[in-house]
Amino acid sequence: MPDESPPPDEAPAPLTPFPLELFSAEQLGHFLELAFDDPGLVRLARELQVYSPGYRLEAMPPQDVAQLLADEALTSKDVRTELSMKLSEQLLGAPPFAELPFDALDLGDLGVLVTGEPFHSLAQTIWRGLADEDEKLRKAALALLEDGVALLDKSAAPKKTEKKPAPTAEERDAKKAIERAERAEKEREAVKALLVQTRGESAHKDHRLAEARTELRAAEERLAHARAEVARLTTEGADGRRALADERRAEAQARASAHKAEELTVEVADLKMQLALARKEARSTKIASDGKGDPGGGASPALLGGGGGEIPFSDEAESSDFLVPHFTREFYDSIERWDRRLQRAAFDKALMLARDWRHPSLRAIALEGAEGYYRIRVATDVRLIYRRIGNTVEILSLIDREDLDRYVKQAKSR
Repeated sequence: MPDESPPPDEAPAPLTPFPLELFSAEQLGHFLELAFDDPGLVRLARELQVYSPGYRLEAMPPQDVAQLLADEALTSKDVRTELSMKLSEQLLGAPPFAELPFDALDLGDLGVLVTGEPFHSLAQTIWRGLADEDEKLRKAALALLEDGVALLDKSAAPKKTEKKPAPTAEERDAKKAIERAERAEKEREAVKALLVQTRGESAHKDHRLAEARTELRAAEERLAHARAEVARLTTEGADGRRALADERRAEAQARASAHKAEELTVEVADLKMQLALARKEARSTKIASDGKGDPGGGASPALLGGGGGEIPFSDEAESSDFLVPHFTREFYDSIERWDRRLQRAAFDKALMLARDWRHPSLRAIALEGAEGYYRIRVATDVRLIYRRIGNTVEILSLIDREDLDRYVKQAKSR
C-alpha cells in the first residue's frame, strides 16, 4: 500500500546578503532612509551597536542616523555583514513595482500604486534594478534613488501656510486704533487696581500707626515705673547692704557662740566628772581612815583634780574602766591639718576615753560597716575615730565629718 502521508515542509531558502558594495557611502545612507522608517533606523543602530559619542540616537535626525550606519558599514566588516543581512530580511519578497519598467514609474503616484509604506516598496524596486546585469537599469535605479530621497525630504518638510493678502491702509489704521484702545483700557484697569491697592495699604498703615502709638504710650508708662523703681532701690540700697552685712555678722557671731557653748558644755561635763570622782575618792579615804576624818575638814586639792595631778583610782571597779591609750602614727598624721585648739580638744577626748570609756559625755557611736570602730564628737564638724582592743584603746584618726564614708571604705579594705 503506497504511503499517503504528506511530504515534509520544504525548508525556506537561505537569505542572500544585500550587495552593499553597489553604493557609495552617501547613496547607502539614502537607501537606508527609504528601506527603514525613523524608529526602525534607531533600533537598527542599537542592534548593530553603532553610536555617535556625545549624542543620543533618539535626538539625532533620521538622515544622520542613516548616514552613521552607512559610514560604519563601509569601515567595519562586522557591521557591513550584519547590515547586509538586515537589509535582506527587510526587503525580502517581490516588490510591488517589479513588473513595471523604471521609466514608467511616476513617483507622484506612489501613494496610489502601493498600500502601506511607499518608500519601502521603492527600496525593493531599486534593489531589483541594481541587482540586474544591465548597466542602464542600474543607472535608472540610482536615478530613482535620488528621486525617492527628494520625495522623502518633501514629505518630511512642514507644509507651508498660505500667505494672507496684505492688509489695506484702512485696515492697518483700524487695527492700530483697536490696539491703542485695548492698551488704554488695560492701562486704565491697571491704574484702578493700583489705586485700590494703594488705598488698602494706606488704611493698613494707618491702623499699624495707631497700634504703634498705643504701644509707645504703654512703653513710656513702663519706663516711668521702672525709673521710679530704680530710684527707690537706689535709695534703699545702702540700707539694704548694711542690713545684709549686719545679718551676716550676726550669723557669724551665732555660729561662734554655738561653738563656744558646745566647748563649754564639754568642759562642764568634764569638770562634773572630775568633781564626782574627787568626792567619791574623798568618801573612800574617809571611810578607810580611823573614823576621825581629815583635820582640815575637806579633800585635798589633788583629790579635787587640782594642781595638775592625775585623779587616783579608789578601787578595782574604777580601775577596770581605765583603758591604756595608744596614739597611732595615723592619728599624729591626721592632726597636722587642724589648729592647736582642735588638737588639744582631741587629746582631752582621748584621755577622757582612756579614764572612762563609758562616760556619757563622750557619746560614742559605732561606725556602720566597720566593725569595732567608733567615733566621738570633738567639734561641730570634727570626729575622733578609735577602736578598742582588749584593755587598750587605739586612737586612729581626727577627720572631718564629711569624710566618714570614705574612711569606712578604707577601713573595710584593711
